[in-house]
Amino acid sequence: MTAQASASRVYGLLPHCTYNMPLPFSHYCVVDFETYYDSEYSLRNKSLSMTDYIRHELFEAISVAVWHSTWDVPKVAAGPDVGPLLRSINWNETAFCAHHAQFDGLILTHHYDLHPVFWLDTQSMSRMLFGVDVSHSLDAVSQRYGFAGKVKAQALEQVKGLRYKDIPKDLLQLLLEYNEDDARLTRGIFEKMVKHVPEDELRIIDLTMRMYCEPVLHLDEARLREVHGREVGRRAAAVQAAGVDLTVLGSAQKFADYLRSLGVEPPVKISPRTGQPTYAFAKTDLEFKALLRHPDPRVVAAVEARLTAKSTLIETRSQRLLRRVGLPTPMYYNYWGARTGRWSGGDSVNWQNMARRGEGAALRTALAAPEGCNLVIADASQIEARLVAWLADDQELLTAFAEGEDVYSVNASGVYGFPVNKDDHPDERFVGKVLSLSCQYGAGGVKVSNVFRLGNLGPAIDMSVAEAKELVAKWRQARWPITRLWTRLGEAAKLSWLSGQQIELGPVGFDYLNGNGYIHLPNGTYMKYPRVYVDADNGELHYVSKNGPVKVWGGYLLENIAQALSCVLLKQQMLRCIDTIPHDVVVASTTHDEMVLVTYEETAEEVAAAVKRIMSTPEEWSQGLPLNASVDVSAVYDKV
Repeated sequence: MTAQASASRVYGLLPHCTYNMPLPFSHYCVVDFETYYDSEYSLRNKSLSMTDYIRHELFEAISVAVWHSTWDVPKVAAGPDVGPLLRSINWNETAFCAHHAQFDGLILTHHYDLHPVFWLDTQSMSRMLFGVDVSHSLDAVSQRYGFAGKVKAQALEQVKGLRYKDIPKDLLQLLLEYNEDDARLTRGIFEKMVKHVPEDELRIIDLTMRMYCEPVLHLDEARLREVHGREVGRRAAAVQAAGVDLTVLGSAQKFADYLRSLGVEPPVKISPRTGQPTYAFAKTDLEFKALLRHPDPRVVAAVEARLTAKSTLIETRSQRLLRRVGLPTPMYYNYWGARTGRWSGGDSVNWQNMARRGEGAALRTALAAPEGCNLVIADASQIEARLVAWLADDQELLTAFAEGEDVYSVNASGVYGFPVNKDDHPDERFVGKVLSLSCQYGAGGVKVSNVFRLGNLGPAIDMSVAEAKELVAKWRQARWPITRLWTRLGEAAKLSWLSGQQIELGPVGFDYLNGNGYIHLPNGTYMKYPRVYVDADNGELHYVSKNGPVKVWGGYLLENIAQALSCVLLKQQMLRCIDTIPHDVVVASTTHDEMVLVTYEETAEEVAAAVKRIMSTPEEWSQGLPLNASVDVSAVYDKV
């Protein structure tokens, strides 16, 4: 990163700079709805997702504030006048802008059948500019930019439980003033932030809003009922086999007492939240999972029942999805939900952690393409491992990736000192797989031992910490370019964030401003590390996240950078698919390093081939990075 390029970076609060926006709209229009709610029918009701709220039979848009970019002042409307005001806008040439645009946007599309040419979301823009450690509410963002914030919010409290027809005129006037004030704040912060958000990121925000506000994927009711029924039956069978009451399985203390009645002392751990001893009954607690091999079958059955009874995710998720059957299902993602720029989930259904294996994998197949269409499911192959090898200039791994070799076998060969292949050395190859996935970001013997013993990446192996440490040491010796990169990244962060120097390292650049550390990414965005400091006792670098201090070292930075770059690649590939594929395609969802496109059945294979080429071709900033992708065509969200 040159000094000139770095100096052009902005952080959201710097002086005005020119921003030309050659995007597919002539104007933008801020929209803010106020809707009916009561003590039960409310977005604060955790059993009611935002989608359920908006599509509920109780829904009513009481008022709306609209501010077109060509108007001097916003306009407001209430009750029956809401629709006409919205329809007076030419949405074919106007972008929709809101704070948390998924909420206002789904109201617009679902209740008024209006579809803007482009979607803008000030909450998403704030996440990119200010990072994940601060609030991105309209009140917080507006005050961050020097506005007064939401000073008229009391009007919203006063209309709780009141329909439009029941609101007194004076109170309705207060609500309209509050509504108008929100529109003013949203326009104010939009005009401040849009100068500093790269055009391609605006397009990614648009795609993210479309996945929710203009959904295309459907839900298979029969499949969901099958999954839900099977999960209910599985839990009931486990409880019956154990012969233990659900009240016992659901209470940590009662379950601990039951284990003691069987002659087993319950395992204990220190809670990271309270710092106090607590029972170790989680599926990630090794001592608890070890009880699954206990000689007393009653203990095994009880532990299985406890694990099954507490694992309600599949049951509750399938139940929530059943409420959405009959209409295209909105796919909710938080743009820049993680420090690395990756999306995160929300809306009570986290599409980012949809299981690919095990019982929960069946939920994926309940998502289906519209009639006459297919899904093109494209997944970047081992993208983080490829990026790590490329960043570290590990020529052995780069050659293996480029030539299509089995990289897990390559890693195992380096550890064992003889050529390993998957056919003749499956056990050694599995160790190579675990080490490949665990060690590149600096995992030590304890963590690797736990990965083996928990069976997170395959069959569980009872490996001692001493054995794991020996394997880790051999892996680090074989993969010395990666361990060298840890050192270089740690030194770059310290030098930049403590002295204010701008340092370029491959495709990223380290920078410092107003007490915060930054890592610039090749698409004009950056990761933010607030309030960096050095621990006076040990000299270690830290930053202060919203959850407290976080130690910064090379392995941690490499993980952040690899995940951020993989996200940058996926975003650029999404846009390339839209811009270059000569067929109708819609980006319908995304999960980490995967994107799902919808296209017509007759063009699906051709689109899949084009996506494969796009995802196998490096971007300008990533020349020499050996890429590959698995691309499948299916009527449902499932890989062939």
